Amino acid sequence: MSNCIDISFSTIHYADNTNNSTLQQIDISTMQHKVKVYSVMSQKGGAGKTTLAINLAVQSKLQGNNSLIIDIDPQASATMWADVRGVNNEPLVTSSFAARLNNVINVACENNITEIFIDTPPHSQRDSQIASEISDSIIIPCRPNLFDLQAIDNTIGLAKMANKPFILVFNAIHHTSSLAEEAKQAILNKYGNSINVCPQMIVQRLCYVHASTNGEGVQEYDSKGKAASEIQNVYNYICGHKDTLK
Repeated sequence: MSNCIDISFSTIHYADNTNNSTLQQIDISTMQHKVKVYSVMSQKGGAGKTTLAINLAVQSKLQGNNSLIIDIDPQASATMWADVRGVNNEPLVTSSFAARLNNVINVACENNITEIFIDTPPHSQRDSQIASEISDSIIIPCRPNLFDLQAIDNTIGLAKMANKPFILVFNAIHHTSSLAEEAKQAILNKYGNSINVCPQMIVQRLCYVHASTNGEGVQEYDSKGKAASEIQNVYNYICGHKDTLK
C-alpha cells in the first residue's frame, strides 16, 4: 500500500480556442486560499522537478506543515516514491489530471493541508499553464547547461502569462565546477532584476538517489548531511523564511 490519497473529482471547465491547445481561461472561483500552492515546473525533462518537489514537501512536513504533493506528470515518479514510502507516511501524495487541480486543492483545504507542491510534466504547455494559474508561486529547477538554460524561457513565459512570481533554483551542481556561477551570471545578464534566483544551489549528490530509492527525503536519509541543509535553505527561501537561511 502507499500513502497516496484518493479523492473524487469533478472537472474544471476551460476554453480552448487555439490550434496549439493553449489554455485561454480557467475557472478558479471556488479556490479556497487557506493553502499555499507551489508548482515545480520546467518544460524540459531531466531538470530535477520530482526530486525537488518531494524534498520540499518533506521539508515542509518537518517544519510543522501538513503538506501534499500533487503528481500531474504521466510518468508518476512522485507517486511511485509514495508507494515505496508506505501507507500513512506524510507528506501525502495524490495523482491527478491538471484539469482537476482546482477540485483536488479544494478538498485538500477541507482536510487541513497547508502547503501543496505540484509536480508538473515536461513538454506539456497546457498542463503547465493550468498549474501556473492555480499556483501562488512557480519553482523552476535548472541544471547549469546550455539546453536547460534555453528551456527556462518557455517556463518563465508561462509564469509571466499567469502573472505569478517565479524562483529559479540551480540544481545538480558539480561542487568543483564554476559552471553554476557562470550560468547564474548569464541568467542575471539576460533577465536583470526581473528574475529571482535562489541563493542556495543544490549540489549533485548520491544521497538524493539513495533517499528516493528508499522512499525518503534527503533530510530523513541523512539529517545532518549537506544535502539536508541545502534543501532546508531552498525551502526557507521559497516559502518566505529568508531570515532562517544557514
